[in-house]
Amino acid sequence: MFNRYTLLLITGLIFGQSNISFVRFYLNEHNYISDIRLMASERFGDPHIQVFYNNQKLPIIKEWVDEKGETNRKEVLEYDGKTLIRCYFLNLDQEADSLIQFGKDEPWSEEFRKSFDNKIRNYFDGQESKFILNESSQIDLIQ
Repeated sequence: MFNRYTLLLITGLIFGQSNISFVRFYLNEHNYISDIRLMASERFGDPHIQVFYNNQKLPIIKEWVDEKGETNRKEVLEYDGKTLIRCYFLNLDQEADSLIQFGKDEPWSEEFRKSFDNKIRNYFDGQESKFILNESSQIDLIQ
């Protein structure tokens, strides 16, 4: 049941949330964060990251590609407007093996805010939870 919902969610994210407008290539994660791009011709035969962007210039898919051109890691990013709310980590079978939820609507942050005084509630605004899924797409661990 959960596996079916996960598959529908990932499919919806990839095809329904936002169309891919353009792709950029980066040598590594540091260059991605710094926006130091590779030319398309520089990526052949070398490991690199390819990032797919939507029409709002937000990254929606990150793929780590090895020197053979095969994807060995993939992240799908989900937004609420321009705010990142979830990051799905896909395995080689294109199934989610974990996800991170960000922001004020993050479930653990909401629970902590209920038990603290209103004066320190903003402390939990930047919270994130990482959910590790098992082989049957059930939550196995929360970090």
